[in-house]
Amino acid sequence: MSPVITSFGAARTVARQTGPPGQYSVQESFWPFLAARFLLGAFLLVCSVAMVQSAELSIKETEAARKIYVAKCAKCHKFYNPAKYSDEEWNKWMIKMSRKAKLKPQQQELLSRYIDQNLRSPTRVKKPEN
Repeated sequence: MSPVITSFGAARTVARQTGPPGQYSVQESFWPFLAARFLLGAFLLVCSVAMVQSAELSIKETEAARKIYVAKCAKCHKFYNPAKYSDEEWNKWMIKMSRKAKLKPQQQELLSRYIDQNLRSPTRVKKPEN
């Protein structure tokens, strides 16, 4: 009899009939599973490094994010100081408020980067305005 092959994600299960009809032996190959996990980890690492390198907002992005911040956040409540919240608390509020403000994923990401760079970062030194 030919083997019965089923796939679960990246792992492959092969069942071979070993005795009387209906009795099977199961063998699993985890090499494809391990390779897929390694590739996923490498991909996520590369993406996170690229994100950190391109984290600085351009002038155009800063203006667009500021408009979102004023139009969507101040529409319903006063501006809260993001620096007074832990990262965990702030992320929880960002998710909740992004949903309420019906932000698109790109808007949410842009707004988060804007707030992190301009309002949450304690090392940022504001330039004096003349």
